[in-house]
Amino acid sequence: MQFSIVIPTFQRKDDLRACLRGIAQLDFPREEFEVIVVDDGSPEAPTDVVNAYKGDLAIQIVVVSQNGGPARARNLGARHAIGEYLVLLDDDCIPEREWLTSLAARRREFPEALIGGVLVNGAPHSVCAEASQQLGDFLYRYYNADIDNAGWFMSANLACPRAAFLAMGGFDASFPLAAAEDRDFCDRWREAGMRLVMAPHAMVHHMRSMTFRPFWKQHRTYGRGARHLHIARAKRQVAIPRCEPLVFYIRLLCAPVAHSRGMRTPLLVFLMLVSQVAYASGFYAERGGPPTRRLPEKRGLNA
Repeated sequence: MQFSIVIPTFQRKDDLRACLRGIAQLDFPREEFEVIVVDDGSPEAPTDVVNAYKGDLAIQIVVVSQNGGPARARNLGARHAIGEYLVLLDDDCIPEREWLTSLAARRREFPEALIGGVLVNGAPHSVCAEASQQLGDFLYRYYNADIDNAGWFMSANLACPRAAFLAMGGFDASFPLAAAEDRDFCDRWREAGMRLVMAPHAMVHHMRSMTFRPFWKQHRTYGRGARHLHIARAKRQVAIPRCEPLVFYIRLLCAPVAHSRGMRTPLLVFLMLVSQVAYASGFYAERGGPPTRRLPEKRGLNA
């Protein structure tokens, strides 16, 4: 078994169904991968959705009684996996047919590396989703300019040797929010002397549509997560990076001008600015407030 695809899910049956439909259409030998769905405490586990694909895929579902967040769910899925490589995928993402083929090609080049694929906006009708996508694209261009020696990847499209993942303890499940635990994992991977490489052709479509309110909430949560990332780095006695130079933020705000056309461009620039205000708001609110405790997640298209 070459790959174990681990998918955490919580109260998103329709998204999970679309995700599994995409996996069932992969252009990759069936005998070389398995799928592990970890239901993270949904009131009704999506057993029926998973069972519908048992005739086509090597698939199983692991049900958790209480919501603990995607980091813990991914760690649990990894412990149930038998593949040499873990492949992490979010339940609201649909992979392209060549997704695993592209990851396998990069694995042959860098067998011990942490490999990050690419996210594509699957909700182009949503201007807020497009703004989040352009922000993510900008960060990938900035931090992963050298695709053979990258800096950071999102956990929605990630692959690594299972043995190394387990040896590191997986994701830090003590992070109180579903934010920044992927950045922490990438930090620890690099601190262990291992490489991050990008697979630019391993694409998945992120199908999350959103309005302004969840857009603000999402980026504020990212800021809150960044505060806990700083705490985790301090505990490991790792230097906390300084703020990026002013030119970084100028380029970020101008990214929609270079990568979009039409009437949406001014609005996308505005949303880029809003994302940074929300991020700073979350970071400083978490810095000054009491320690955050994990609450059950409310994930959905507009959560």
